[in-house]
Amino acid sequence: MAKGLEMIPEGGERCFKCYELRLREAAKLAKEGDYDYFTTTLSISPLKNAQKLNEIGERLAGEYGVAYLVSDFKKRNGYKRSTELSKIYGLYRQDYCGCIYSKIRENGKETSGGRGSSVKVKRGTLQNPTFYGTLKHRITLKKRGKAMAQLWGGRFTKETDKLVYNFNASISFDKRFYEQDIQGSKAHVMMLAKQEILTDDEKQQILDGLESIRRDVESGKLEITGEYEDIHSFVEANLIDRIGDAGKKLHTGRSRNDQVALDMKLYTRSEITALQGLVVDMLRELLAIMKDNTETIMPGFTHLQKAQPITLAHHMVLILKCSKETICV
Repeated sequence: MAKGLEMIPEGGERCFKCYELRLREAAKLAKEGDYDYFTTTLSISPLKNAQKLNEIGERLAGEYGVAYLVSDFKKRNGYKRSTELSKIYGLYRQDYCGCIYSKIRENGKETSGGRGSSVKVKRGTLQNPTFYGTLKHRITLKKRGKAMAQLWGGRFTKETDKLVYNFNASISFDKRFYEQDIQGSKAHVMMLAKQEILTDDEKQQILDGLESIRRDVESGKLEITGEYEDIHSFVEANLIDRIGDAGKKLHTGRSRNDQVALDMKLYTRSEITALQGLVVDMLRELLAIMKDNTETIMPGFTHLQKAQPITLAHHMVLILKCSKETICV
């Protein structure tokens, strides 16, 4: 689609082809789903040509027989409002279009003297498919091994300072949530497949990958290290390493805050269940002691002073302040 247009600045003919690609897919889905309209939110961006978007949309409306909703969402402070809502809800924003070409140009602006500077790329590089895999890996993961493995920072041009990373990192204590994080991820994947966001094949790949991570952690084959910022990064990064692109869809439709809340609730529930069992075991043991010592005499105490004689069985009851019903569980 973009062949021969790789070096065209953002907002040019390459972008128009991208507009049509996206709008055509929307029109197809609208026709298949018998929708009244189709449209795009791209016009919210000051860098997007709303007039061109609407022109393409109306042409495709005639081609597919579905009405196109003409829009320019940046008007009436639409763009300003979008930035405000992003801050309120902690939504990710980026200062480049999103395609690989605009990312290259944005990186060039940061390294070669500000906006408007050109990117120096070796002739033929942009036509080389290997280049995109290398660049994508560098942009999303930066470094693996002993470096910081984090899933955010798309707008940063330099590696995160170690002090900042350590301040944000929670892997030292939330690594205990690995089982709950995997359990919650499995449920989320089942939901995505039920809503037809994931295919059955993708669902099974992710479920198998998550289960293999759980087994390897429990067996000691896979170690949770400080390389990862948190347990969510650990699970997601290892899943992508094991099953490839399908693993990148694990985070679809949920935020990291959702995962934190779920993991903590699942962990708390499992700990309460475990503690409940320990308490019951303790009460049964005390009951056995009481049964064996109904005739064992000992001095009672009141305000640290010796008082009337009582049995050891009664002493245990008074100290724990347990009811007969509780002890007999």
